[in-house]
Amino acid sequence: MKKLLLVSCLILSTVVLFSKNSAEAKNFDDGVITLNLWDIMVTDDEARVIKPTIDKWNKNNPGVQIVRDSLDDDSYKTKIKTAIAANEAPDLFFTWGGGFSAPFVDSGKVLNLDSYISKEFKSKALEGSLSYCTYNDNLYGLPYGMWVGVLYCNQEMFDNLGLEIPETFEELLDVAKVFKDNGVGAIGVGAAEKWVGMFYHNIIAERTAGAKLTNLALSGLAPYDSPEFVEAAEKLEALVNADVFNNGYMGMDYEGAQNMFLQGEIPMFFQGDWVSGDCELDDSPVKGKIVVKHFPYIKGHEEFKYDFLGGSVDSFMISANTKYPKEATEFLQFLVEELSTEGAKEGINLPVYKADIDLTSVNRVTRQIIDLTKDATGFTLAWDTFLVGEDAELHLDLVQEMFAGMITPEEFSSKMQTINQ
Repeated sequence: MKKLLLVSCLILSTVVLFSKNSAEAKNFDDGVITLNLWDIMVTDDEARVIKPTIDKWNKNNPGVQIVRDSLDDDSYKTKIKTAIAANEAPDLFFTWGGGFSAPFVDSGKVLNLDSYISKEFKSKALEGSLSYCTYNDNLYGLPYGMWVGVLYCNQEMFDNLGLEIPETFEELLDVAKVFKDNGVGAIGVGAAEKWVGMFYHNIIAERTAGAKLTNLALSGLAPYDSPEFVEAAEKLEALVNADVFNNGYMGMDYEGAQNMFLQGEIPMFFQGDWVSGDCELDDSPVKGKIVVKHFPYIKGHEEFKYDFLGGSVDSFMISANTKYPKEATEFLQFLVEELSTEGAKEGINLPVYKADIDLTSVNRVTRQIIDLTKDATGFTLAWDTFLVGEDAELHLDLVQEMFAGMITPEEFSSKMQTINQ
């Protein structure tokens, strides 16, 4: 009886093992390739673009299927760095060009695209748009959009108090006081996420130092403790001391600050062009009320009033460990072109690839942003994407300390200068 039971078990085990192996063989014979993709496109307007894009690819390419995973900005930065260091990166992943991705490229963890991307495809990219994904004259990623920072203003809130939207920094302080006196924080910021507060410092530096000098400093070719950068820190301190920001900003994240603005609770919000789509949703409380402006210029530095914080840095790269570089590259080209065009229509980003985009289909606020960029005199990336590793973290920490009133402008600038020593 025991022998019979043993034989039966062996037969059953063989059948199960054969069935399992047959299933695996069937999957292999099907020839379906699965590519894993990581991104940070978690907001509603971003989802409206990337989800249909991936669905479209998966429907038209049954042999190459994309599986997507998304995380918010700060969580993602830690996750992608950890995954790449452990050789566990997905086939394709969102990243920021420039300094953020430099360590990935230097360590050989990113696929060199030069032998996979045709000259024809490269020719579709707007002039200079591939520069932040190019390292040592080799292309390692593709951007999907250019972003610029602008000052979003709720015209109705200004009109209700008989105020003009400020053009100079001094006017900014003046209108902020009036809003404060009426119980309203004038400017939105969610400083609990360091990059959100950093945007304000970075755009002020554009106004005091200009894009050219700022890019030199970020490249290690100019000092951070020069008068122009000390003044930028002083202007940020002036905003903090004047209490111009929304209540509880040190404990608030980006989404919290954005929601306050989109609910019509605060009149100004300096952010990237990706906010424009949410401003014009049919159910948005601020639809039709938002205008965009350059961040106010600083007297004595009028020549920098049209310099922008931004550039074509939001990108996707391919892991050097992918088993399917050809298929991954084909999908990558499809992905970035779709996101570039459809994202522009939704107001998420500005296009970086040549395409016939009917601007009548682009929302009103995005069209205003496009018009603003026509007069651009320079661009600088957000500092945490230009700088590398610990240098970027130091900058983020120092800006947050400025918001918390923990350090002086002089201390901020001297500590920043340690990066270039």
